[in-house]
This record gives sequence, structure tokens and C-alpha cells, in this order.
Amino acid sequence: MEPHKIIFQLTELTDKEFVEIFYSAVAERKPIDGESGRRFVLAETSDSYGDIISTSFVAEDNKKHYPQGWSADALISQNGRCNECGVSIVSISKQAICPICNTEAYCT
Repeated sequence: MEPHKIIFQLTELTDKEFVEIFYSAVAERKPIDGESGRRFVLAETSDSYGDIISTSFVAEDNKKHYPQGWSADALISQNGRCNECGVSIVSISKQAICPICNTEAYCT
């Protein structure tokens, strides 16, 4: 494995492709310490002059609502809040799956 090649390939992906690959990869990971319920998630943060002003978890689209999928260049342009666990989320789609509690969430 050559890390620099992997990093280069990841930088060439669209946001949609990066999110899909990230969540596919971490879904296959097993907890090293055997602790269940732990997993990696992806987040997006914004700042103003170095001060963090918001952080949202990046959610995948809800495949149940979008069986046809999305184009590779779909932008992460939807945002919302998970009604189940209350975290802020962003997604390419209005219907998403919260990466924290794995429930259906809605973005606007």
C-alpha cells in the first residue's frame, strides 16, 4: 500500500464519492478493543477567522427514497437536524440517514 497514492486518489473524488467511500470503508471496520457501538463518522466544520462557528455530521442519502442514486457531482447542499438524537447534519439529499443514530433524517 502506498499512502501517497491513496491520498491523491481521495483528493480527486467529488464530495459525494468521498462520502460514499468513507462510509463504505468504515462500515467494514471492526472495533479493535471489542467495544460495540463505536464507529467513525464524517463531519464538516466551518469557521470565521479561526473560530469554529458550526460543525455538522455528513449524512448519506437515504437509499430507500432515492433508489436511482445521485450524479457523482451532487453537492453537499442540504442541511438539517436529526429528530432522534438532535445532531446537526448535512447531505446531498433531503432524505438522509443520520450517521450518529442511524435513523431517517430530513434536510432542507
